[in-house]
Amino acid sequence: MKLHPAATKDELIDILLVEDDKFDSLVTQHYLRQGRLNYRLHVVRKGSEAFDFLNQHGRYKHAPPPHLVIVDIGLPDMDGRQILEALNKDPRLDRISTVVLTGQALDGNPIRQFNLYEHAYLNKWINMDDFLSLINAIADFHASSNRSQ
Repeated sequence: MKLHPAATKDELIDILLVEDDKFDSLVTQHYLRQGRLNYRLHVVRKGSEAFDFLNQHGRYKHAPPPHLVIVDIGLPDMDGRQILEALNKDPRLDRISTVVLTGQALDGNPIRQFNLYEHAYLNKWINMDDFLSLINAIADFHASSNRSQ
């Protein structure tokens, strides 16, 4: 899993949610509110908007660099894997923690299938409590890493 120190648990954590489905977005936001994070959520519905946000282009000129990107694999304008690949290739962005959510039925090993070796993966429809546990673990990691620096 790709985890990099960014903020203590008491500090504001910027989260970018890349999700095209309104219902799934609302469910994800609901679960985030159940967590113990101090966060600011930014939501985009397309991969192209995610690129604009991450690169601070257009209306996202003043967007903060996110500590965490939660990305849906099946986006209307591109495959979410393209966002992950771009994050990995860009030295300005490769330290961002990522969680991949998908509602797609996957056969075999999704980590290998999507080349997600540095990313956390969860299926949207299995158990969203696992998602919340993962997000809280990321916050704990960031907090403990910053205390040790």
